[in-house]
Amino acid sequence: MGRHRDIDPARIRWRGDRETRRQSLGPRVGTLRVPVPADLAAAGNGDREVLVADVLDDAAGNNATGRTARGLWWFAEPRDSALPAAKLTAQVVPASADNDGTSAEVRVTAGTLVRDLTLLVDALDPAAAVDSGLVTLFPGESHTFRISGVDGAVLTPAAVLAPEVARSGNQLVSR
Repeated sequence: MGRHRDIDPARIRWRGDRETRRQSLGPRVGTLRVPVPADLAAAGNGDREVLVADVLDDAAGNNATGRTARGLWWFAEPRDSALPAAKLTAQVVPASADNDGTSAEVRVTAGTLVRDLTLLVDALDPAAAVDSGLVTLFPGESHTFRISGVDGAVLTPAAVLAPEVARSGNQLVSR
């Protein structure tokens, strides 16, 4: 095993030349390409590290209103990594006062690093759908999932966090 190095995402700053373009699924629209410094590109202990690139709200790097995008490069597949058991909490709130009771927002907060979190809400109700998935959260971070097509009474924090509903790459690590 190599030596363990923690990567602090708050300390990563863009350096070097940049290539910018926008890219869609059809014709080219735009992309930002940023070289990664060599000391960040090679893992000291690949099963315990991830490279994180956050795009902040303004050119000065101020993050007053949050990041706008995040890119991750994992040095190891989930099953080959040292991911901890996922520790999650959830809050369930009806989506709006005027909805028919079949949609809600579920805010999930991570107590540990959680890789590729997905809520398989169709396990609660075959008609249920969720707006996002494969979300990676670092400790203390939250993500709001918007769920539709399910009776709000079924969506409790315990039901949403059940291991057959809240699925992540962390569950692939053999213990």
